Amino acid sequence: MVQDPAVKRKIREAAEGEERESYQHRMPVEWLEALAPLGTDWHKEFLEVAPYLIVVFSHRFRVGGGRGGRPEDQTLLRAGIGWNRNRISSGRPPP
Repeated sequence: MVQDPAVKRKIREAAEGEERESYQHRMPVEWLEALAPLGTDWHKEFLEVAPYLIVVFSHRFRVGGGRGGRPEDQTLLRAGIGWNRNRISSGRPPP
């Protein structure tokens, strides 16, 4: 969990750099058209406005070689379970 404003700024700068590259060079026109109604872009000011950032890491490969199933799904599931467990232990029910 990140609360330090300086660290949140570094995270924002890194995220915006990747997102800018994606929006300007990586995404096909079809994706950009699909995103247009949502009003999203590469600006991520919310990363500094939020009081905390929860940083989640994923192992892309297993020790000793080979991939481990769908690591993105497993990581997101575990992060969601941990987030809900934290809310419950603090007396707040999951949304």
